[in-house]
Amino acid sequence: MRLALRCGVLLLAALAVPQSGSAKVTWYWDGPASTPAATLSAITAAMDVAIDYYNAYSDYQPQEYAPNASGIRVIYDAAVPTANASYKGRIAFGGSIGVSTALHEMGHVFGVGTYEPTWTNLLSGNLWTGSVATAQVREFDGASANVNGDGSHFWPYGLNFSTEDSLENRRRHVLMVGALRADMRLSNRNATEVLGDYNNDGVTDAADYTVYRDRFGDTTSLVNDSTIGAVDLSDLAWWKRGYGRTATASSASIPEPSAIALAMMVLVASRQRRRV
Repeated sequence: MRLALRCGVLLLAALAVPQSGSAKVTWYWDGPASTPAATLSAITAAMDVAIDYYNAYSDYQPQEYAPNASGIRVIYDAAVPTANASYKGRIAFGGSIGVSTALHEMGHVFGVGTYEPTWTNLLSGNLWTGSVATAQVREFDGASANVNGDGSHFWPYGLNFSTEDSLENRRRHVLMVGALRADMRLSNRNATEVLGDYNNDGVTDAADYTVYRDRFGDTTSLVNDSTIGAVDLSDLAWWKRGYGRTATASSASIPEPSAIALAMMVLVASRQRRRV
């Protein structure tokens, strides 16, 4: 979403980036009206860039991350030490505003540390036991890499501290969130996903029809499915649409924020402390 003129303040337009998805991740501002203009501008700049990352490297539908088609509700609360968010809930910015903060909190909206009890059940101590996210981090860091987590966060690539922020880590964060969602039996719409690939092996074929057939009527969604909810005929239609496709990595790249965006984003000081 792009906010234009609100409260008499001309807000920044977000960066134009290559889109491999369908630009379905959106957000909207919900106040309060007393939010300082500089703070609102900084939040807008951060959210717009974060949204661009999700829409470059994923293709989520609103029902997968928000309670309605308006997208992610965003507010400002000066009493919040850093920022916080909940599963399919709102993001509240407070003392920490920036792109990595926005991406981090969007991870919570998508289920990181908030989709319970599934999140906790997939942790053994601080080790993530899900196969999809483990495979994804090993693609990044080698055969011995693992995903670690706690009651609210994951690492590496969780953007838990501002010192972790980089263009590549932002991309990897989005892909890791999708992989974690797949392990939690939520949809994974990252750019390497193959729709209808219900056994998540990188190709949509007859084996995926078998998964669909055996799971028909289940109330828990399939991986790479068409909708959130029970396995039904819509998932069969999605399998037919994807049949024969294989996974291909996105070549989209995200440019550095413009000097104007950077100038606006530093109007609000961001402390390097752990985010909620």
